[in-house]
Amino acid sequence: MKQITKAYVRKTLKDTWWVSLAIANIVMTVIAVLIIAVSIQPKETQVFTHYSAFGITGLYKGYWYSLWNYAILAVVILIAHGIMSVKLRQMDRRDLSLALLWGTLGVTVLLLIFAREIISIAALG
Repeated sequence: MKQITKAYVRKTLKDTWWVSLAIANIVMTVIAVLIIAVSIQPKETQVFTHYSAFGITGLYKGYWYSLWNYAILAVVILIAHGIMSVKLRQMDRRDLSLALLWGTLGVTVLLLIFAREIISIAALG
């Protein structure tokens, strides 16, 4: 079992496109987490923490530390998509694995955009 795992890891690390996209995802997630961490301002009052098109108000309040969920979500997406990409790579589905990594970059950028907007609204309240 250990030899099979080592063979899969060697096979995956030989693919330069996959490795470069994995590194780009890690760097983008670190940047997103840092930007979100710098943007959050602790407050004693409740602030707007999320938006929903459903419901009456659209903006919902919560405590400031719940804004950290956006940073946690970025890390969870990176880990989950990374594991799925490695598994796809092991099943010889290289194209799908690379597409998943490209999609992860896009999702991380969208998450950063939405998180920045929500945090900027939370800074007002």
